[in-house]
Formats: sequence, structure tokens, C-alpha cells
Amino acid sequence: MKRLSHDIRHRADMSPQRHLYAHVGSNGLSTSPPSFLARTVPWFLQLAFFFTAFGFLAFRVAESGVAPVIDAGIIRYTSYNIAGDFEQPSVYRGRPTNQTEAAWNKLFMGKTSTCSDTHMIRLQIYQKEYEEEFGYPASQFESQDTAVTSTHIDHCLETLRLNMMCTADVTPVLIVADDTAPLGRYVDFNTMHKCRNFWDIRAWVDQNKVMD
Repeated sequence: MKRLSHDIRHRADMSPQRHLYAHVGSNGLSTSPPSFLARTVPWFLQLAFFFTAFGFLAFRVAESGVAPVIDAGIIRYTSYNIAGDFEQPSVYRGRPTNQTEAAWNKLFMGKTSTCSDTHMIRLQIYQKEYEEEFGYPASQFESQDTAVTSTHIDHCLETLRLNMMCTADVTPVLIVADDTAPLGRYVDFNTMHKCRNFWDIRAWVDQNKVMD
């Protein structure tokens, strides 16, 4: 019993020294464990760097999207007045001729444009005229059953809708009061638009496409 009491007192006397040794190194400098703040700050800095880098890359991807032509830096915008009257003459409008077809063919650029879908709808609308002008046999338009043909037309219209919503033209259209108009007003389709330079894009696609 006396020896047990002695051991307890001996350990109590030694504990401050053990505590002291744990905090003082051989060089006399303090070696106490770092504080919670000192341990966590490096982790917070690393996380901040990671999320900053991730956000920057995500922003770059969102800006460029998946269109190489955007990354090529050739997109230029131009403002001009679009002549869009109801009966505005245009080389792209009206009965199909060699001139209208040549004009439409210049618009096509690889697989990137909705122009081909617009032209497919034009072909469907002017079936008889194409046959009369170019001698296309009626069977050319009837080679597929009605359901398949309707699906093709529906798909073309859907592609045009998606393109319209993607570009989302916000140019306002002016409605002019006119007592001589059937409804007392008419829509002025001749509006100033800010558009991408189509022919720059067309030229870039021609130079960089991998298939016709």
C-alpha cells in the first residue's frame, strides 16, 4: 500500500515534465501541435483554387460551346436593314428556276445549317413547279410512303423551330397605324438587325469541312 502511494506521487511529479518534453524540441523551440485554424487554412486555399479553376473552365466551355467556328474567332456581327416586306422580291422566293436553285445552293454549308431543311420544305411546297421546270418525275416525291414523307417535313419544321429558339432574335417589329390597311394597321417588316456575317462562316466551313 505504501509502495502504491509512492508510485502515484512519482507519476504525478513526472507528468508536468512529460508535458513539457512534449512541447519543447531538442533545439529549444516549441513543437506544440498546430491550431485548428492553421490546419484548415491550407485546405480552404486548395479548395478555393480548385473551384476557381473549375469555374473558369466551365465558363470557357459555356462561351465556346461545341462549335469550332466560334473558337476560330471568325464570328463578326454586322447591322443592316432587312427588306422583309410581304411581297419583297428575292432570289430565294417564288417559282423554282435555275437562278433560285443556284442561290439556294450557295447557302448550304456542310452539316451546320438549317438552310437545307428550309429548302426541303420549299421542295415539298413547289412539287408541281419543280416537275414542270426541271422535269422531275412525280415518283421522285412519292418514293416514300406518306407517313415517312410527313415525318421528314415535320422534322424540318422542328429543326427550324429549334434554330429560331436558339438564336432568339429580339429585334422589335414596328406596327404602323394605317386607316387604309385592312385591319387599320400594318406590320413593317423592314427592320434593322444585328446579325452574324453569314458569308464569313460559310467560307470557314468550306475551308475546314471534312465531308461534303
